[in-house]
Amino acid sequence: MMSENIIEEIYVPADRLAVIIGTKGETRKKIEQSGDVKLWVDTENNLVKVIGKDAYQVYVVKKVIKAIARGFNPDKALVILDNGYDFELIDLRDFGAKEKKDLYRLRGRVIGERGATRKYIEKISGCEISIYGKTIAIVGPNEAINVVRLGLEMILNGARQGRAYAFIKDKLGVEK
Repeated sequence: MMSENIIEEIYVPADRLAVIIGTKGETRKKIEQSGDVKLWVDTENNLVKVIGKDAYQVYVVKKVIKAIARGFNPDKALVILDNGYDFELIDLRDFGAKEKKDLYRLRGRVIGERGATRKYIEKISGCEISIYGKTIAIVGPNEAINVVRLGLEMILNGARQGRAYAFIKDKLGVEK
């Protein structure tokens, strides 16, 4: 009995499709080989289809594609394929971002002055953070990713950055 292909579709912003394909299709091939799947890229409809035999592999590669679609460099997104790493997405609209000024304010709180907030959270957690459009994406170790998400949500809800840093350090056991 032949097993059926599992197919997952992901919408990708038009400006990120080329990143998924890469120069001469190199990134696409790398994702296909690393994830043991096939990618079908529909540039007219801004869709990427992940096709494979193993449902879990398709699910994980879908996360890689989402990470690239949300602003990550493909090499940073590919670590999701390693056991122990994951991807999380925060939608800024869930925090009251209804207009552009709200988006700018919330993104600014997470980025911080000259990128200091984002850089510091990345340093203490081992996670990578990408702010793109109406989302904040996180790639990192399983044990840290949910803690970073909660810390970022604290900041988005108005907490001082220092309080979020202390929370993240405490939960991850990082020296004060």
